[in-house]
Amino acid sequence: MRSRPGRGAAALVAGLALCGLIVVGCAAQPYDSALWRQIRAQQAVVSDELLRSPQPFPRDALVDRLRTVSIVWESRETPPLFPGTEPASVIHSIREAGVDSFGDPLVRFTEFVSSGVRQDVPRGDERRREGPSTMYTCYTWEVVFVADRVWDARRPGYAEGVDVECDERLIALLPEDATHIATADLVE
Repeated sequence: MRSRPGRGAAALVAGLALCGLIVVGCAAQPYDSALWRQIRAQQAVVSDELLRSPQPFPRDALVDRLRTVSIVWESRETPPLFPGTEPASVIHSIREAGVDSFGDPLVRFTEFVSSGVRQDVPRGDERRREGPSTMYTCYTWEVVFVADRVWDARRPGYAEGVDVECDERLIALLPEDATHIATADLVE
């Protein structure tokens, strides 16, 4: 039995549309571009200090150098107050981590990064933007020392989205609507 012309094409179009809706529904949550830029800019502050220093700095200066661009927090203490409205990095859990594959000493620490609060810029139609006012993320740094100087710094698992759990005490300092962003979503 022959079908009427157009039914097969209509079924195909309907099927493709359904597949498209399923894919769109399962797509990653889009992030506010202003908050994304704010969090990336804050990440660059610590990264630049570790990786773009004109002279490798000595191992015993690591914590002092990090203090110039972030808040260094001993996790056993009360969480630090940080400017929740401005982008900020909190470095914590600094620890010796053995040696790398070449036998050079490693230090690991966790960086908690907050985008700060998005500035509500009028959109022209007098509506406010939807979504969270702040985003945050966390990841681990490994710093390699050669001849007792910083040789390399890397974020293992960062691009793959291997996120460490953010300290709940730091999250509690953020606005109630703060949203976590996976590191894989921050890779350019």
